[in-house]
Amino acid sequence: MPQPDVVRAWKDPVYRAGLTAATLAELPDPIASPELGDGELAEAYGVHAYPQTTAPTCTLTTWKKGCCP
Repeated sequence: MPQPDVVRAWKDPVYRAGLTAATLAELPDPIASPELGDGELAEAYGVHAYPQTTAPTCTLTTWKKGCCP
């Protein structure tokens, strides 16, 4: 099944009602949680090698210089 048909089957109840039971069984679960590793989650979240800080004057440049708490 092409990708647009999957999305349409999730969103359009009239279209979904017209599908066979076998086709419905092949559809992926739209709410299933993906299996992502820690590295993939960190990349998606935007976490890099630099720690987070709440110091108001701390920037990436000052953190690299060792000025941040």
